[in-house]
Amino acid sequence: MPEVQINNVYDLLAWLCAIIAALSLDEQQSLTREYELAQKTRLIEREFDFFDMKGPDKEKTYEFLSEEQINVICAKVNHWRQTDSAKVYILYLLTYLAGYFDFDKAFSHFLTDELCEEVAAETWSFVALNSNCDEVGGALVPKFRPIWEKNNIRTPQELNCSPFALLTNYLWIPKKFGEEEWEVTHFYLSERSISINKNEPLIVIASSGQRENTFSYHCDEEIKRFIIDQYNDEACGRLQDKIKRVLESAAQQNAHIVLFPEMLGTTEIQNNICQYLSDSNNEYPALICLPSTELPILTERHTYCNTTFVINGSGEKITEYHKQHPFCLDEASKTKTDEKANPLIEHYYEPIRPDWKINVFHVKGVGRIGLVICADVFREKMVDYLFRVLQVNVLLVMAYTKGTDAFFRALDMASNAYCDVIWCNACASYEKPTEKDPVVVYFSFGHKQRSRYYCKYCGKGDDKCGSCIAIIKIATEYMREEEPDFIPF
Repeated sequence: MPEVQINNVYDLLAWLCAIIAALSLDEQQSLTREYELAQKTRLIEREFDFFDMKGPDKEKTYEFLSEEQINVICAKVNHWRQTDSAKVYILYLLTYLAGYFDFDKAFSHFLTDELCEEVAAETWSFVALNSNCDEVGGALVPKFRPIWEKNNIRTPQELNCSPFALLTNYLWIPKKFGEEEWEVTHFYLSERSISINKNEPLIVIASSGQRENTFSYHCDEEIKRFIIDQYNDEACGRLQDKIKRVLESAAQQNAHIVLFPEMLGTTEIQNNICQYLSDSNNEYPALICLPSTELPILTERHTYCNTTFVINGSGEKITEYHKQHPFCLDEASKTKTDEKANPLIEHYYEPIRPDWKINVFHVKGVGRIGLVICADVFREKMVDYLFRVLQVNVLLVMAYTKGTDAFFRALDMASNAYCDVIWCNACASYEKPTEKDPVVVYFSFGHKQRSRYYCKYCGKGDDKCGSCIAIIKIATEYMREEEPDFIPF
């Protein structure tokens, strides 16, 4: 009998992944080096007479194995685990099963399963393909490849001789990453909501918001936090109108994703935009990240969550994301000075508390899309988790900051992960933006080694510099890219 719950092939694959993950790094690398693709099919079909890659079972879904067959497999695996020379058979079985049943058919079947929840039109959420996550200590998730990914690109997993690099259609996500444990929710956006092919780019609209700030704040000396006092209703009204214009432009551009900066929004704006989209007959982008807002945590004094609503083109809420890493505001003290009578720099932190939750959006032809807010990119382990473990192909970054160099250095990690990064800052964070104070930057690490584009209107005068949108087209053909278009509003 299996030692963990196994109801289908996904559960079985996850169990095999957990067995391999429990081996030392040297043992894992040794298995990868011993692995011989030519032997895989012959060895596995010799061990299990109910497998036949040439037979009709190829079209079966993830539920095709009987309880008796699962027990036979598990007994054999437990036998292999006892002998070092036979452990490579576990890897053979893992890769064999991963290619044995039809991936697309099985995943479509999974979406209708009780493990999934349709959170918005053509969008499903799930934690894992396998139902035994807690028992095996990890999650199995689909691995959709971006159309633009070159077949001969060596991933970090491949370069490190990881056995999991041999899985073409799946990712193994361990529950713990070092000392940290993230709660990851996966969202699948159907091809009817986002359709990408080789003849069309992935179009992302990034908006800087507006030059006018929407909120005021003060620094609390007692708790060393900066606290938002209030949002300006008139400024928020103008921002709301701007968001509507951006969305209408995105619809005209046939964009797939819209990205706004952080901090400028309010709950009222988020709700009103959802209603606006719901009432409209236009077709808007399938993934919209509205300007975030700081919401008080009622059970804790002076504690907030910096939250963005992620919605679809119909105004339906897909999910929300809470910023994980607080921003540090450096303020020159008017009352405290050093020995030379120079003002001392005081540090005030954003009063937020992390919830250790990450969202990943899965899109066929694009892969995995990640979302973070501003200082989250300084949480090295979090960004490393996104790039190395979740292997996001596109990372969306919402920001409100005057400083950029530290962000760009942190995001350089994306170059080794072949991840395209779109960093969207707020014009309002600058007193007067210049060409050296970018509001939208696109790093095309997924297409070539390094590329940064800045808004060409910054610092060109009030008639051009201010509210604008960047139209970023991520080409579906490798090494074919376009400089983003910046359109003043």
